[in-house]
Amino acid sequence: GTPLDDVTPHDTLLITQAHALTKLTAMHSQQNIDTQTAITILRNINNHIPIYRARSHLLPIHITQAWDHNTAMTIDYLLQTTLTPQQHLQTQLPIHLGGLGMLELTHRSAAAFLGSWQSFATKRSNNYTDATFKHHFPQATTHIDEAHQRIRRFLPPDHPTPTWTQWTTNAHELSQSTLSKHINNQQYDDLHSNTTVLHQTILDNMHGPGNGAWIYPNSMSTQSLPEIHYAVALKLRLGIIIHTHNETCQHNTNGTQCGQPLDTHAHHSLTCKTGPHRTKRHDNIKHTLNKWIKQHGYHTLVERHVPALDRVKPDGTLKKGIMDIIATQDTQIWYIDVSVTSPLTTETVEQDQPPPSKNPALRREQDKRRKYNQHPTLHPFVMTTYGKLGHDAITLLRRMAPTDAETRSESLNTIYHDIATTLQHGNAESILASQPTPHP
Repeated sequence: GTPLDDVTPHDTLLITQAHALTKLTAMHSQQNIDTQTAITILRNINNHIPIYRARSHLLPIHITQAWDHNTAMTIDYLLQTTLTPQQHLQTQLPIHLGGLGMLELTHRSAAAFLGSWQSFATKRSNNYTDATFKHHFPQATTHIDEAHQRIRRFLPPDHPTPTWTQWTTNAHELSQSTLSKHINNQQYDDLHSNTTVLHQTILDNMHGPGNGAWIYPNSMSTQSLPEIHYAVALKLRLGIIIHTHNETCQHNTNGTQCGQPLDTHAHHSLTCKTGPHRTKRHDNIKHTLNKWIKQHGYHTLVERHVPALDRVKPDGTLKKGIMDIIATQDTQIWYIDVSVTSPLTTETVEQDQPPPSKNPALRREQDKRRKYNQHPTLHPFVMTTYGKLGHDAITLLRRMAPTDAETRSESLNTIYHDIATTLQHGNAESILASQPTPHP
């Protein structure tokens, strides 16, 4: 109902967003697009539409806050839930920090505005001083100061102030990408220090390469998640309650049901030894990894006995060393042992108590090396149930990937996506099978 004469150029951003989100939610509700497609479109709308204007104008806070609110409400609608404030903050983090990459606009737009002036300064031949710049650009100077104040608390104490002199001598530190990185890292630290131990533990296990690679489509991959598996995976990532209280595990082995209580965040569902689900998840990850290794010219064997890895158990019996994958190339050999470990404990979920290890992937790698007497060609390939790859797994993938820069990037992005997607398939199947009724 606002008269057109009173609509500002900034208001048109919200009008454009409202139109786009209305179309998006309508297509999703009519099942013309699935949730992954809807989340992908939402991310493109959120991250790209406003930044073009933000580089030339400092967006008012009431506009950026309204924009972020509309994005948050759309996420709630698509997930059919109401996220907590902490969960909404998590969605705004970059994927490599455990978020959904739905970057918030208030501080991001300030970084874009300041970065555009840094870019302007480095490309101009004018020899302005700080004083002459302020004289020639008085209105811009006011907005530059305002933008800097908006993001100042996110920057290191000794970070240079945005002035002509600093733009031309410390260009990298004042670029949009560097400012955004500081903002993202501080937002992560703020969230991590102001949430539950359970949520902290989840965040701790969503760092690093490949984590969250399943969230958005990969054009080089043929793997994708069914709608219901994608919804379960998003709930796991954001720490949304999955099971209600008073439900018991329905996993079954030869007619014998598990019957253990299900916790709200599916720790039991993902670690239950009853039924085929843990083994199936492990085997599917193994086969996905083996397929990728073979594509790069390695000869592989699956599930083979390696006598050099045999060991004697405490009761005196011999335990054969069975490796998931044996990869060879020329004279080199890799014994690869795939493992999935949970970062949570029952006490973490039910009593918000810290788990015994903040780096369960490293702990499992160390256990594997001790188990096989520190064998030099052993390579534990460890993932947590939340998708964090262990150091040895990342090292293995980088070592086996092609050396050509373009091919290498495509290859690593594909295996990160496929491994992550395979894990989430297995997680969702185990969770759904543990429930008394189908997951909504």
